Amino acid sequence: MEASSLAALLLRAALDGQALYRSNISTIIACMPATAVLCARSFMPPDSWARLVSAFRVPRFGIYSATKALLAFGLISAPPGICGFASGSAQLLMEGVLLGACSMLPPVSTATLLLMLQLLHFRMMRVLEADDRPHAVFGEAAARPTSWGGLPAMCGAEVGSWRCTALQPLLTFSVGLLTAAVCRVSLRLRFWQQRGGVTAAAVSPLGA
Repeated sequence: MEASSLAALLLRAALDGQALYRSNISTIIACMPATAVLCARSFMPPDSWARLVSAFRVPRFGIYSATKALLAFGLISAPPGICGFASGSAQLLMEGVLLGACSMLPPVSTATLLLMLQLLHFRMMRVLEADDRPHAVFGEAAARPTSWGGLPAMCGAEVGSWRCTALQPLLTFSVGLLTAAVCRVSLRLRFWQQRGGVTAAAVSPLGA
């Protein structure tokens, strides 16, 4: 997931003539660790690599959240095209569907990590809005960026309402929770089916 995103975002930056800009540091911070884990598959035994992937579940959320925090509090520059990503289907797919499916953590842990990530995402979106209106006080209605997509772009006539902005992280949080729950239930059912098959195979010779 992150490897494809890293390649796509850096390619877009290169096509825009911004491949070496400091604004790309957020893309590298967010995507490089998982890309390194993927590359490690070629050099590690399968069992060791599986343990590495399992151990990376919580750090993945931490890396995403740290990147959002750096952007949300203006510590690094926003990368090219971030408004379209932050408010559109790409963010929903990556941080809702795919991240939720990859979490495989207890429900409370998943909910806590997803909530923290999306609160930071909301703050980041508000900062991007404020950048379009430099003299606005944080918390004021700020003009939505023209490149906003998804729900924030379709939300009513109240331009800049924080409620419109909140729809995107709220939807991503809900989709992430639902995806994580479906994957967890699916794994449980598969385990029970396999366990039932093993039990039946062990009992059938005795019945014969």
